[in-house]
Amino acid sequence: MAEQDWIEVTRQVNTTPQRTWELLTAGRNEWWPQLVFDPREGAPLRETWETEQGEGFAQGVVLEVVHGEALGFEWSDYGSEPALRARITLVQASEHTTLVRVTEDGLGDGPGSEALKAERIEGWTLHLRDLAGLVDQLNAPTPPYGVALAATPGDSSSAIELELPEDLAPTLLAQRILASLTTSNEPTRLDPLSEIGLTRTPDSLADGKDARATAARTIVAIVGPPGAGKTTFATKIVENLERGGVKAAQLPLDGFHLSNAQLGRLGLSAVKGAPDTFDAHGYVEALRRVARGEHDVYVPGFHREIEESYGADVVVPLDATVIITEGNYLLLDREPWTLARELCTETWYLEPDEHTRVDRLVLRHIEHGRSPQDAIDWALGTDQRNADAIAASRGRADLVVRLGSAQQPRS
Repeated sequence: MAEQDWIEVTRQVNTTPQRTWELLTAGRNEWWPQLVFDPREGAPLRETWETEQGEGFAQGVVLEVVHGEALGFEWSDYGSEPALRARITLVQASEHTTLVRVTEDGLGDGPGSEALKAERIEGWTLHLRDLAGLVDQLNAPTPPYGVALAATPGDSSSAIELELPEDLAPTLLAQRILASLTTSNEPTRLDPLSEIGLTRTPDSLADGKDARATAARTIVAIVGPPGAGKTTFATKIVENLERGGVKAAQLPLDGFHLSNAQLGRLGLSAVKGAPDTFDAHGYVEALRRVARGEHDVYVPGFHREIEESYGADVVVPLDATVIITEGNYLLLDREPWTLARELCTETWYLEPDEHTRVDRLVLRHIEHGRSPQDAIDWALGTDQRNADAIAASRGRADLVVRLGSAQQPRS
């Protein structure tokens, strides 16, 4: 009787098929970072690893994508032939568990095939173990995931406060956005944190924001003081959303800096970066056009190397479902900033470690031409005054994200 030329490995994970799919696609970097692909048929796929002789790799192509159910691909080590065909299927085992089944065929039945099958079984078993381990960490009610922090004494804010590892926070929050979208990519109200361990609905979401969240697009505003890492954070969220099959785009406030010539005319050069040094009305109008979703919207982009903006430098394409906008002053309680907030589905406030934030600012200023002493003076002077004003607005956010130290690798 001929031996079978395929293997099968299964593992139960303690979450839903939809959430498992998100971790398999958008969140894959957190448990299998060596594997790179876009979840679309025909997309190239590549895995790399280190060997004593150098870098090893397998490459192939995605053959099948059934959202939330199945992913199929063919691949081979070092691009050799014949290729192996792998298929990952997700089957709901109970309300909160999923059976992940991996089959791989093309392993042959001749000499050496049993050793190859054992090797492939061991590899897939380890990968599924890492996936299940990440799910269990995300489900854990203890730090660093999904922790509701105590309110500041005297603070009447209804914002939820979380502490998340800085390296994982963009992935976790992108998963939250993905969970709010239907399979047809039509946005709905953001699910209040259930995907990262919380179930409480903030009053600000339950009262007054439903109409905004059910608009044609999901618009999330990221706010924080200078040096909080808003732009990098927004970029990573967009990348995670794209890997999850959702078209996303950024709309940065920085592009709406007044030019240096206008700052000079207004006598504001010494306080560049303060609220009055932005074309806030222009930003609101651009955000309003984005919210209407009638055409591509071009906005200016800021270039730190010249401390100026280029017009029409950034595009928010019409087919973008999720827009991530970020800036310092989107939570200020005065017009026109309040008008911007009303156009957003939700606002998040980023709060990094203060020493880390200031160090980033000083390094940024040095990289763009200031002397070390000038960089320190600006970071602790003008930047700090702006940071204090921004921090006073944090209570108006729907979600405050305290960025903790990076998550340690799993052993």
